[in-house]
Order: sequence, then structure tokens, then C-alpha cells
Amino acid sequence: MQVLLGGMKSGYRLRYVSLIVYSMQLLLALSVGMQVRAVLDASVGQSLELRKLLSGYDHTVIMDFLKVHGASLTPLLGQLRWLLPVWLVASVFLNGGLLLCAIYPERISRGAYWRFAAEYFNRFFKTALVFLIIAIIWTALLFIPLLISLMPMLETFQSEKSAVAISLLAVALWLTGCSVLFLWSLLTRIRQAEGERAARAIRAGWSDLCRNKGTYVLTVAAFLGIQLLLAVIYLFLSGAIGTHTAGGIFIVFLLQQLFVYSRIVLRGVMYGTVRIIQQEKYD
Repeated sequence: MQVLLGGMKSGYRLRYVSLIVYSMQLLLALSVGMQVRAVLDASVGQSLELRKLLSGYDHTVIMDFLKVHGASLTPLLGQLRWLLPVWLVASVFLNGGLLLCAIYPERISRGAYWRFAAEYFNRFFKTALVFLIIAIIWTALLFIPLLISLMPMLETFQSEKSAVAISLLAVALWLTGCSVLFLWSLLTRIRQAEGERAARAIRAGWSDLCRNKGTYVLTVAAFLGIQLLLAVIYLFLSGAIGTHTAGGIFIVFLLQQLFVYSRIVLRGVMYGTVRIIQQEKYD
């Protein structure tokens, strides 16, 4: 609890830095969103199927919509191959500045965020590529055998419940592995911020994680629980308000943006908390 309170104090100092990250993410999202809107207006803007979706999720309507207007969405899907690398670069830059401000709150000053983000971008980007490759390998090792054996399982077992249970277990195992990779990556970047080279920082980050894994795992679980609670509150409020009127859509949009901003603040708090745990372990 003391560690979490310490992380929250450092996170409070990041409220303006979090606003910068939120604004940059919003600009990136709007650039994509306006393009999507232009394509949809030109191709399916007058479709009555879109109005049917205002009443809620309808799988049949969505499938009929894709059959009729799927060709109009193909160019947008094709652009994902360009958007994903752009988002990776932007994510490394934005989160790098946030991380440095979180672990060195005493060094926050005017322009510190941009200076941190630019100074550490190259080393953080290399690390991000390494962990992206590890994540892809982890995903392939887990899900390729599952997909290969899924049809034989459905034909062998008396019920599909067993196949569903195995699939859910695989997803839970995958999420656990991704959480470990996230912690390892975060501790590696903290080591890099202290001046260590990439290879040495990766080894030191793994060592940090293994020596105090219980505290780190509980910390990440606590923040995941907080984010889940915020998501439930957001979904409840958005469902209660509804999106059937222009006013309701506007209020839900504001709630959505508040939820996104709160997640960025929590990310900074988590960075600071992990840093405090690491300092207490080695100071």
C-alpha cells in the first residue's frame, strides 16, 4: 500500500504530462477517423443499415452490411499495414517520455517530456522491437498448435465445451505471458534510462523481475483491477445515457475521453510504482 501511495503521488505530478500524451493520441486517432468517415460517407453514407445499428449490436445487420458494402471497406483494411508501424513508432515515443517523467519526477520542467522522449527514442525503439519479436514468437508457439488441433478436438470430444475450455485456458496462459513480457520490457527500459546498454538492460530487467516477481505481479494486477473497474463504470454510464440522441452521443464521447485520459494517468502511476519497487530492492 505504501508503494502504491508513493506511485500515486508521483502520478499526480504527471497530470499535465498525461494530458500531452492524451492530446497526441487523440490527434493520431482523429487523422485516421476522419479518413474512415470520408470513405464511409462516400460509399455507404446513405445506407439504411447504418441506422439499424443505432439501436444496439445486431450481428445479422453487421454481416449483411459487410456483404453489401465490404468492398468499400477493403482499402481501409489495406492501410492497416501502414498504420501499425506508424502507431508503433508513436507509441514508443509517447510512452518513453511518460516513463522518464514518471521515474524522474524531480526532473520534470517545461519541455522535459519532449526532451526525454526524443533523447531515449532510439534505445527504447530497439528494445520495443526485441520484445515485439518475443511476443510474436510466444503467440505463435501457443496458438499455432492450438489452431492445428482445434478441428480434431471438435471431432474427438463429445461436446465442444472441452475445446472451448482448452481455448480459454490458452488465452489465459497467453495473457499471463504477455503480462510477464510487459513487466520485463518496463524494467528493461528503466535500466536503459539509468544508462545501461540494451543487451545488459534486458538481462538486468529479467533479473529484477525474478528477484521481486511477487510484488511486481501484484502491482500490475492491482492496476489492471483499477482499469477494469473504470471500464465497468464507463460501460454502465454509457449504457444508462444511451447514444440515441445527439446530446447523449456527446456526453458518452466526453465520458470515453475521460476514461482514456484516466488510463494514461494510471499508466504513469504504474511506471512510478514499479520504479519505487526497484529502488527499494537495490538501494
